[in-house]
Amino acid sequence: MTITLRHRVLGAASSVLLLCATGRTLSAQSPVSSGPMAGYATLREAALWVQLKAPGRVRFVYWDSAAPNVRYATAEQDAIASNVFVVHALADSVREGRRYLYELQVNGRTIPMGRELGFRTPPRESGAFGVRDIRIAFGSCSNIADPRVDVPGNVYGAGYEIFEAIADQRPDFMLWGGDNLYFRDADWSSRTGMRQRYTHDRALPQLQRLLGVTNHYAVWDDHDYGPNDVDRSWSGKSRARETFQLFWANPEYGVPGAEQAIGTSYRWGDVEVFLMDDRTYRASNNMRAGDGDYWGAGQLRWLIGALKSSSATFKLVANGGQVLSPLTNHENMANYGRERGELLAALAQEQIDGVMFLSGDRHLTELTKMPRLGMYALYDATISPLTSKPFAEPEEPNPWRVPGTWTTVRNFALLEVTGPRADRVLTITVRDQNAKILWKHPIHQRELRNGGAR
Repeated sequence: MTITLRHRVLGAASSVLLLCATGRTLSAQSPVSSGPMAGYATLREAALWVQLKAPGRVRFVYWDSAAPNVRYATAEQDAIASNVFVVHALADSVREGRRYLYELQVNGRTIPMGRELGFRTPPRESGAFGVRDIRIAFGSCSNIADPRVDVPGNVYGAGYEIFEAIADQRPDFMLWGGDNLYFRDADWSSRTGMRQRYTHDRALPQLQRLLGVTNHYAVWDDHDYGPNDVDRSWSGKSRARETFQLFWANPEYGVPGAEQAIGTSYRWGDVEVFLMDDRTYRASNNMRAGDGDYWGAGQLRWLIGALKSSSATFKLVANGGQVLSPLTNHENMANYGRERGELLAALAQEQIDGVMFLSGDRHLTELTKMPRLGMYALYDATISPLTSKPFAEPEEPNPWRVPGTWTTVRNFALLEVTGPRADRVLTITVRDQNAKILWKHPIHQRELRNGGAR
């Protein structure tokens, strides 16, 4: 999708958002189907997204929250049927480390959203600038019930108040860890079906405030890629990728050596996030020899090089499925022993500091801490599910699970990076759908350094 953009400064007389009584949902008369939503942000630009219900001319007006009298606008664009009335816009008059507010205009009229709309830009992080606290929300496995196609009596999704609980945490950005929606068999066989599933789920009323209050990034897993447990043989991968790009606003899609992947990386202060694609190049789960591809050689080579080159304090590798659990059940990377071995060997050989994994998929939450001889232990925070049905089987015998972290209720995580430059701490706090704290675990930067504390 080609997007041509421009901006211009507006006067302070731009319309003010009107708050409705609920402060949460869109009115029936609103032209908006879902959103608005902020996507990626850099030091000099940020992506804005919205889906309308019908054709319209769209632009966003935005301003620095500390200087509300100077306003800017994105280029006006048409929401058209061929893109299911989705518009991607670029706010290109921003500066680093700021909080911006914005409003949506359709056909020259400001649309009352009933809630504050905002996004952040990442802070600069170098020796001349002080480090800042960073708040990252993370979760996976979001199923939204749809009576039109769901089997009666089955529980497909519930606990949607979790999205309000996440919004209340005011994260700098939300990182979606895969299975962000669930294609049904009526969806995945066509572009029309995939787009209808996204349109239905993205319009959930309880989701709207979260979409509008912060920036959003995403990886995928099997259910927002195609059928259950699907791999690189999936014939619908091109339309899945196209649909993913239409409904998310990541900074890039694809990496050198794995151009068809949806992965990339981005920097937020002294944290760098690496978005992995665990489906496009993945060999069949039924090939139990353990020597099949998982991310694929090109994507793995890119990841190791990018981690080695990164100067970030914390290097977060976000993947749809579990990476470090030694259990070979379900779809863990342990089923792909050759590639997992190559990953661990490369991390050790290159002496790469600061690495931590984030994963989903399992409809359970646990923190895995994998010991390594003579090197710092690796962590994998598996956070799942958001609204899908929680894991209902007996507790798994993961020998590397951090005690007290086994969780089988709907939940999300807040990762907070705090402290001075020489002693940064990443604290994982897991909360249930009502924001009740279930467990908390701090990880000091020295724990992720070779020769540091174990």
